[in-house]
Amino acid sequence: LGSYEGLKDAFVTYFGLEVIDRSLLESRLKTLTSILLKLRSLQHWFRDNKKFCFHASSLLLAYEGDPEASGNPDMVTVKMIDFGRVRRHRGGDLGYLKGLNT
Repeated sequence: LGSYEGLKDAFVTYFGLEVIDRSLLESRLKTLTSILLKLRSLQHWFRDNKKFCFHASSLLLAYEGDPEASGNPDMVTVKMIDFGRVRRHRGGDLGYLKGLNT
């Protein structure tokens, strides 16, 4: 990706925003808002975290969009994964927080 524009283009493609029917656009925007809220929750946790460092941990974003479904056709989950190298570290994990802030 390498840039903000590259990331933006990747999300447009991932969520099908370039080919979606206008009637689904509001639903997709709710989905993106949901992702941002989940990321913000993690961001708050890492801002308060003063004990642990998460080396080589990742974020998993799972998304399923179904335009045929009634109600909200989009489902999204944001989870932290890969906890094999979590260590106690005074001061927390400023690197993970920097990634979430970015």
